[in-house]
Amino acid sequence: MDTASPAHESNERARWLTFLRHFLKRHWLPLALAAALGALVAFPSFYFHFASGQYHGIDLFRSDGELNQLAAIREAYDGHLMSGNVYTADGKNDPIFTQQPFPAIVLAGFARLFFVSPQTINLVTKFFLPFLLALLLFAFLSLVLENRAAAALGTALFFLAPASTSFFLDPGSWFRILFHGNFGDGKYQFLYYARSINPQFSFFFIIGYFYLLWKLLAGGHT
Repeated sequence: MDTASPAHESNERARWLTFLRHFLKRHWLPLALAAALGALVAFPSFYFHFASGQYHGIDLFRSDGELNQLAAIREAYDGHLMSGNVYTADGKNDPIFTQQPFPAIVLAGFARLFFVSPQTINLVTKFFLPFLLALLLFAFLSLVLENRAAAALGTALFFLAPASTSFFLDPGSWFRILFHGNFGDGKYQFLYYARSINPQFSFFFIIGYFYLLWKLLAGGHT
């Protein structure tokens, strides 16, 4: 059996390292921004779950509608893919729903694929989905504005603007969370993008649509 020579393997490694350096040098801004926004969205839930000492099997839900979305993922995970009722036994298998079940089915599929619970996949996506969404939005705004700095600012504002009523804009709330484990009362809503189905998942289709539409109208290739 032929085996690659040490010199050939060394050249391959050097080629990949060169590619990685060039890639990071060119795309460090969107990657760093997306990682920062993903971490910001995920931080409260991760801190509560792993570091606050207050987690006893039930995660902290402060984003409006998140509990209902997690229930939808749970129903899809249990095999009720077209569930019209995520809370009671009646209507679980009736295809009558007020929102499309596709996002819940996909997220439940990831939970099955990685052998984790719906609660775990809901927690993990609080970082990864905003991270990917920020990259897609940055690409779209860069295409429209033709300015990377403006695209970065627009991406940040897109994520942070809904936080005007949340604890993220209250500096004192960070001290209370980190040093006292106090997550505040009902007025401290988490970031809007902490919700896995909508807007985390659904906004991929919206922004992706506008990205492809702009490329089409500009005469580019989709």
